[in-house]
Amino acid sequence: MLLEDRSGYSDFEQQGLADAFGFRDTVAEFSDTASSPSASSARHTVHVVADEAQQRAAMARMIFAAGHHAEVYNDAEELVAHRPTGGIVLVHESGKLGASAVCQALTRNASWLPVIGFGAEVDASRIVAGMKAGAMDYFVGPVCTGTMIAKLNECAKEAMSVSAFRGRQAAARSALARLSDRERQVLDLLATGLSNKAMARDLGISPRTVEIHRMKMMGKIGATSGAHAVRIRIDAFEG
Repeated sequence: MLLEDRSGYSDFEQQGLADAFGFRDTVAEFSDTASSPSASSARHTVHVVADEAQQRAAMARMIFAAGHHAEVYNDAEELVAHRPTGGIVLVHESGKLGASAVCQALTRNASWLPVIGFGAEVDASRIVAGMKAGAMDYFVGPVCTGTMIAKLNECAKEAMSVSAFRGRQAAARSALARLSDRERQVLDLLATGLSNKAMARDLGISPRTVEIHRMKMMGKIGATSGAHAVRIRIDAFEG
């Protein structure tokens, strides 16, 4: 969902921004210093995911005022349905919505984008869950324009160095999620170097049944060989 790019605000809109996020630096300050794209290293596309319209609009307006581009979404499902191929995701931590949910949704769709969670108050357990799911960063507390832009710049720089790896990881995790429990067991044992006969002994099934599970497993994850299947498994859990 694209929000119109506007750089000027009425007094009412400025107060709405302050009320929505409790800025430490005033709206007037960020309007005056609202950097044009030349003030930062690059013009970012920022995907804002928040469950309240006021939050989405306020954050998007701030991003536009700082010289960047914003698109807004109600939830993780709307984001992945849009299939963005680039940019940075800002996710408001609220209820079931958060960086963890967005990262998981992206992974299910075999895609990856750098994700930053934000909120006035965010429980430590949510941050831990988000980082484990693949979030790159968080900022917690009243929204400060300078802090937000600094986070975007840092995230964009880091994303350049890890995007290829993260993309492979997301695709690998999505592939492994399609496996049955038994197929996953066969892949895990394959990764230890066991033969089909040895797997059969460990699992208490026949070697022929192992072969069937192995064939189905490789088809589901798109592996062309046993070594390729193991490589996909490594990609899924590396890092």
